[in-house]
Amino acid sequence: MTLSGDDCPAGGEMRSLIGKSVTLTISEPWDFGTVHGNGPFPAAIVDVTTDQGSRGGRGLLVRLAKPLWYQGNVCEYMIATPRTAGDDLGKLARGEGVSCGFVSISPRGAKSTTPFDLTWWRGWGALLGVVHTIHAGDPVQR
Repeated sequence: MTLSGDDCPAGGEMRSLIGKSVTLTISEPWDFGTVHGNGPFPAAIVDVTTDQGSRGGRGLLVRLAKPLWYQGNVCEYMIATPRTAGDDLGKLARGEGVSCGFVSISPRGAKSTTPFDLTWWRGWGALLGVVHTIHAGDPVQR
């Protein structure tokens, strides 16, 4: 994935996203929305990666405020990666939403030293949607 210098925050700026409150709005698959609705689902950014070489490039580790069950698995921690080069995570720092793919990972994986390593992933628990930052004072409707 190639991102322009104007859109890509430096590693330190990306790390400033850690601890920020976000919401996830899920658009796909439809059966997730049928069971849980589309959101917004409150979450927090736990970690970031700026490794352009990893699968999916830059990514976020987010933790849902309320874990959800989907496809027989608990969805509490998710890796969020931008869907296209135009969907740069730097937009979050500017208060813009970012279209992402989400992969649910286990709490053990989230707490490991390599939470962004998805080489084990075989397709279950994938979601598509948008990450939005929450600014102080913004209400989160659920």
